[in-house]
This record gives sequence, C-alpha cells and structure tokens, in this order.
Amino acid sequence: QHHAAGEKQGRKDVVDAVKAGDYRAIGISGFLPQMPSMLEISAAIKRECGSAVIIAGGPATHGCAAFVASQPGIDYVFHGEGERVLPDIVARIYSGRSLGDIDCLTYRADSGMVSAARHASVEDINSLPRPAYHLFDVERYCHHNYHGHRGKRTLDFLCSRGCAHRCVYCINSMRTHGVRYRNIDSIVGEIDFL
Repeated sequence: QHHAAGEKQGRKDVVDAVKAGDYRAIGISGFLPQMPSMLEISAAIKRECGSAVIIAGGPATHGCAAFVASQPGIDYVFHGEGERVLPDIVARIYSGRSLGDIDCLTYRADSGMVSAARHASVEDINSLPRPAYHLFDVERYCHHNYHGHRGKRTLDFLCSRGCAHRCVYCINSMRTHGVRYRNIDSIVGEIDFL
C-alpha cells in the first residue's frame, strides 16, 4: 500500500510539473511492464492539459501501436529511435504545422487509424551526443530507479542498440537493423562523467 501511495504521488508530481511548465509536446516511453503507468499518466496529463500533444514510444509500444494510439491520453505513437526525427515533430507541434507526412507515427484520424510506414533508426549511435544530464536530477535517478539497489548508485546508459539475435518472442525479431555499438572511449568517458 505504501508503494502504491508513493507511485500515485509520483504520478501527481509528473502531472503537476507538466501543468506548471505549460508544455505543448510531451513524450512518454517505457518497457512493456510500464505500459499501465504510461497510459495512466498520459490520461491524467490529457485531463489536466488537454491541448498538450502526447507522443508515446519505446519498447512498450512495439507491436501494439494501434492499441496505444487508441487510448484517450495518447495522440501519437512514435516508431523507432527518436533522436533524428523527434526534434522536427516537436518543432511542428509548437509552430502548429501538420505531422501528417511523418511516416514513423501511428495515430487516430477522421478516416481511421493511420499506421506508421517505417521505424526511424540511428545507424551510427556514436554520432549521438551525450544525454543532456544537466536537464534533470541525475542523483535522483541514481538512487530511485527500478534496479532497487538501496544505498548503491546505479544508472542505465547506452552502450549498444539492437540485438544480434532474432528470438521470435522478442521485439528485436521484428526490427530490420542489427546490433550497433558505441566505441569504448565514448562509454568510458560517460562513466567518468557520471
């Protein structure tokens, strides 16, 4: 019960932060076990900030994009890796331009569900900048994450993307690109930074 109350308070904090920030574009992502929370948070944000455009993505949405896009709190489902395409999507939302020609989105339209034609990907992950750690409280994530190692500082970061295997039960079996690795100097540099 304490965990559920804390989780509910955490969701309220997210909604309050979004409301206070007066954001027009909001991204939400997660893994499949986080899907219920993603949908609850997005629905709560939509109730409080109805004009905000909510874009869901990540592994949780893979294989069930139409279901996710049909949920009341979700406006669009993004397919793939967002670093190259999401800045344009956000700029269009803020300027009021259409997203209709972006082919890696699934969304509800008057004519029915529009499904993405492709998955966006970043072939050279070494070309990506380091995450903008200055924009969030890194220490909070180091001590309050799903790993649950109390008293230990843990944080996930990107070393590779994709998978060399094609297990039929896994989302990677449906993707067209293979595994891509960061170079070791980049990884060590980020560890040293953190």
